[in-house]
Amino acid sequence: MDQNLKEAALNLAGDLKKDTGLRDSLLQRYGININKYETFLEELFNIALGISELNSDQQKGYIAQMDHFRKLADMDKGQRQTFITKLTRMLLEKGFHKRVVEALREAGVKMLSQAPVYELTKGSVGKQFDETIKMFEDDEELSERFAELVDIFAENADTLEATSKAYELQTGKTLDLTQLTQKQIFDNVKLQMIIAAQAKAALTKSNWMMEAFYKVGKQQFTKTAFGVPGPAILDAVISKISQKTLKDLGIEHVVGDKIDDSMTSILTEFKTVAGKAEIDYEETKRMKQDYNKLFFVVDEVTDEAINRIEEIKAREDYKDKKIGLYKLTPRAIEKLLGTESKLDVLEAKATKTLTADEEDDEDEEDTRTALQIEKDNMRMLLEGMDELGGEEKTGLSVDLGTGMGEDVSDFLDKLDAIDATTKDTNSKIQKEDLNKPNVEEDPTDE
Repeated sequence: MDQNLKEAALNLAGDLKKDTGLRDSLLQRYGININKYETFLEELFNIALGISELNSDQQKGYIAQMDHFRKLADMDKGQRQTFITKLTRMLLEKGFHKRVVEALREAGVKMLSQAPVYELTKGSVGKQFDETIKMFEDDEELSERFAELVDIFAENADTLEATSKAYELQTGKTLDLTQLTQKQIFDNVKLQMIIAAQAKAALTKSNWMMEAFYKVGKQQFTKTAFGVPGPAILDAVISKISQKTLKDLGIEHVVGDKIDDSMTSILTEFKTVAGKAEIDYEETKRMKQDYNKLFFVVDEVTDEAINRIEEIKAREDYKDKKIGLYKLTPRAIEKLLGTESKLDVLEAKATKTLTADEEDDEDEEDTRTALQIEKDNMRMLLEGMDELGGEEKTGLSVDLGTGMGEDVSDFLDKLDAIDATTKDTNSKIQKEDLNKPNVEEDPTDE
């Protein structure tokens, strides 16, 4: 079935790639972006190559939907948009996230992907920081600055903004989370003060702590996990991105607030498709976590999502917050950077791979057939010898080269057993990892 899927995907992608009439009709008459069109074909080639992140059922569904792609030119505008949105959703959000992150990083944009944060509360902090807090409060040189840091976290529960302000106060530099290491915090008392200040602020107002600070605090001050159940994951945190970079990369602002050049540590959600449900879910989640800025970067956006962001922006509780949405197709940025997967190359690789697989299958079948013929011939010979012996020679034996005789019927039974064992062994070998070492590592070795 996997081979059939690969062949179906390759044939369909090849046909659509050659159908310039359909492509031109979609691009010129209906405004479908060339990069989106090529992205759909690229996924078909990925399926053919066996590198798609879609599972088998998802691949079947995607191929079936792409098979309807030729009919797109005959659909009305509403049907076309619904169809494009459906296909885009099928590409999987994790794949979109990965491509956007890689493309933006290639363009020089620094960011944290899937960044963990840990919630600090009075219950989780407990008395574990008492000694550390008292040490800073009693220090004549550090107590005043420590109080300022506590105020930052007490007054601003947005972990990105508060941590950035605290870091700048302590170092005089803008926080770049992508460059901050645990070792830097371990070796710097000024940065350790940020941990203690955030812990004290959490005694009266819960807040979230970035992973690097959390891990150092756990190891240096408490030796435990604060009682925190586990991290919350921020989709992506962009350290900084300018209006010029956004424009140069062709990232289109659609609705809501725009990213300002002065913004740092920007909380971002990457979505293949943003509908009303996606906007509501993410906005509610981040609102509860007290973030003041939330930007969406999406491949497709629905009218309902645009209306929803406009409604959110008009709310009183968003007077001091920002929410906005940008639109991009990863392939468009990859083309600008020269890193896109060339469709001709993908097609050639897939064709070569599938042809090689077919030849291997044919060789294996030829080998199996030859062996089977030999066994069948031997069986016919031995059975013929047994028949020639008649009833009086049922004990006819055959010399197997060992100097000992074996009853023909027993030998035939053994032949069947050998055949079955060979098939079973071949099956097991195919499942083994032939690259694993022959000697197992001692688990006690460091």
